[in-house]
Amino acid sequence: MAAIRSKDTKPEVLVRKFLFAKGLRFRVCNNKLPGTPDIVLPKYKTAIFIDGCFWHGHEGCKYYRLPKSNIDFWKSKIETNKTRDIKDTNALANIGWNVIRLWECGIRHKETREAILENLYEHITGNPQTHKSYPTPITTLPLAAEPASSYGFPYRLSLSKSETIQDNVSITFIEQKD
Repeated sequence: MAAIRSKDTKPEVLVRKFLFAKGLRFRVCNNKLPGTPDIVLPKYKTAIFIDGCFWHGHEGCKYYRLPKSNIDFWKSKIETNKTRDIKDTNALANIGWNVIRLWECGIRHKETREAILENLYEHITGNPQTHKSYPTPITTLPLAAEPASSYGFPYRLSLSKSETIQDNVSITFIEQKD
């Protein structure tokens, strides 16, 4: 196990090259954050983990198979990794970071890599690409980033309903709540 690298793996390098080519700047393996994320984008307050299918127990994946020897050790190790992943994700979310976890198998194959990386970029920046011809439904509405004191009283908006009235026309109703 000493020969197993924990950083600069091939999937990590592929994701970093893609993000850099898109103009995003990031930090690598920031040990000041819980869980030491593989990629940290401070501008977007986003932490990205690229999880290996075997080491993090990707259920239903062909790359996740328990070894035939020392089964109890490996079960315990992988369950500990899963528990730690949940704990680290919650710790980052509690301090206001967006957490994205990618599986190695999705990045490994060229057929799925491009779509996954484009979706990753859109998720990070919040800018959907223009090549999509369908409307994307809004499920959550972000709140304003300004502090409440700049207005004198807090505004709170909530999504009341969203509906599609024609093929490409979508209407979203937003209400102000006190």
